[in-house]
Amino acid sequence: MACLQAQIWRSAVVDSRRCLVKGVFGGEEGAGYEVLLWDGGVMWTEKLEEEGMVERMATLNPNVEAPSSLLLSHLSSLLYSSLPAFAETEAGNGKTLSISGSMSGGLPFSWQFHCTPAPHDVVETHLMGPLLSCLHELCCQRRDLLEVIRKKEREIQDYRDGGASLSRRNLETAPFQEKTFCTSSVASQRFEDCVQSPHKVLTNDYFQSLYQSVATATVILKDKVPAQHPGEESSTENEGRDVPPFSSSLPGKRPLPAKEDEEMGRREALERKLDEERIRGKKKKKRL
Repeated sequence: MACLQAQIWRSAVVDSRRCLVKGVFGGEEGAGYEVLLWDGGVMWTEKLEEEGMVERMATLNPNVEAPSSLLLSHLSSLLYSSLPAFAETEAGNGKTLSISGSMSGGLPFSWQFHCTPAPHDVVETHLMGPLLSCLHELCCQRRDLLEVIRKKEREIQDYRDGGASLSRRNLETAPFQEKTFCTSSVASQRFEDCVQSPHKVLTNDYFQSLYQSVATATVILKDKVPAQHPGEESSTENEGRDVPPFSSSLPGKRPLPAKEDEEMGRREALERKLDEERIRGKKKKKRL
């Protein structure tokens, strides 16, 4: 099954409440699925293998016959639609999330995700950790952009000191003031909208790309740095040894669906970047 940790969160509606949802459907390890739903207080999950999925399909849609691959594709489409809407039914310490739609040919279709509370570390692994990493990266990007702006300001001033002038007055800008910019930004209507509707960031293409890059890098780094046990060599002693890339562990060269192929390309690109940084770090140590 594709890696759930590398999937991005989507906004969903559960009985008129905004929630976050993500999942993986099928892949290398079988034809089941795994989904996560965050309702703002509890992380809910369901992992269902192919056999259980077929049984549930027969119960909920007795008049529909479809192979597992088609069912998984349709469930994925429902979950990742623009704004999926679920009806919620609580049962004991779990909850059932119902969603309906139609399959090709207009056949009515319904599904139920039988969710239970996820372990506490799932919130850190799939939500808080990646979001904090995104925040850290955005702060670093802000710092770098401010430095670029300062350099541009010095460049413009040098042109002015040399007698250069603008061909059009409407292109002239005032010198950039970081404090003024931040103050006006916090006082803007946009800032208020962000506070009132934080889920809207999930529809931002740049944030989705950044989140997936962070999540994928987290998975790669976790795979490359095994847990250390007492008596084992330290990571610095092992740093010169080659670590097999993620792609080398995949069986065969099976053609991948577009979504999986895109994820694979992202993972391999991040792997190359991390390997290059590791090599550069080793060279710096040798110079010292």
